[in-house]
Amino acid sequence: MARTIEVTIYKFDELDAAIQQRVIERWREGDQFFWADEWRDSLMAFEKLAPIKVRDWSVGYGDTYVTFDMDEDIADLSGGEAHAWLIQEGWAKLAAGQDCPFTGYCGDENLLDAIRTATNNPASDCPPLRDIFKEALDGWAKGFEADLDYWHSEEAVREDIDANGYEFNANGTLA
Repeated sequence: MARTIEVTIYKFDELDAAIQQRVIERWREGDQFFWADEWRDSLMAFEKLAPIKVRDWSVGYGDTYVTFDMDEDIADLSGGEAHAWLIQEGWAKLAAGQDCPFTGYCGDENLLDAIRTATNNPASDCPPLRDIFKEALDGWAKGFEADLDYWHSEEAVREDIDANGYEFNANGTLA
């Protein structure tokens, strides 16, 4: 025999504060970071153009790093020689050109910040190329980690719920 059950549906902000916190925790546990592939693609596109070979990398939860190898013939160039190399090899033009030139994703910009700094400063202040590319890779890793941290923040979870118009039962289950 059929029966009718009436259920009250709530917007996230209408839920009890304790239920909201439970929803946020479940969201963090079950949701994947959707932009991880884009961050990785930026790194791989950068690696194809840069005089480096990424050996290993990890991002998140206090274990963030990038290790790489670099052609020893140019790694220690510094000052005017490093500055001239960056210009001759097109890095200054690339860094000053269009936004997100490797993949179109914002992670490209994190990779270029150190190169912009090096090419915009006086040639005599240019650090060794190894340091510039290490700083570029560190900037990418820190940007990725900050994006990942934000993704798991209460603010981001709330934004995602609101943007998608999700509604809940009184116990915090998606309706």
